[in-house]
Amino acid sequence: MKLRFEATDSVRMTPDDPLVELLVDEVSVFRRKVDCSSFAPADGAPPNEIGDNLTLERSGRDLVLTWPAPPIDAEHDAARFYPVFRTPSPQQPFEQIGEPTRTSWRDLDAADPSYGTYCYLVSAKNAAGSSGEEPPP
Repeated sequence: MKLRFEATDSVRMTPDDPLVELLVDEVSVFRRKVDCSSFAPADGAPPNEIGDNLTLERSGRDLVLTWPAPPIDAEHDAARFYPVFRTPSPQQPFEQIGEPTRTSWRDLDAADPSYGTYCYLVSAKNAAGSSGEEPPP
């Protein structure tokens, strides 16, 4: 989990005062464990691949990745998770940065231009396995 706070100063008291302050009084995080296994049917076959349909778009300061859910057919069941991998260069190893249950991911780290550029890979996964798109360890 990441929390991001942003402070801006719309009215400065004096033009030469560069100081902007932010105060957070309280942050509460509550956890509730839910057993979802009884809600999800067992998968019999891994899902199809996502393919080359990954799109990237800026949303404010964040980078949003979206992709279509892979098709379901006689040999492939529905995807339940989408592992998202990122690397600063194709010559470097990929690192898993998330595993959403929907077909989008918001990369908060990509909002800072000092991080540079990234290459992304998203795979489809369910209880029977993955679509085979995951990078080697």
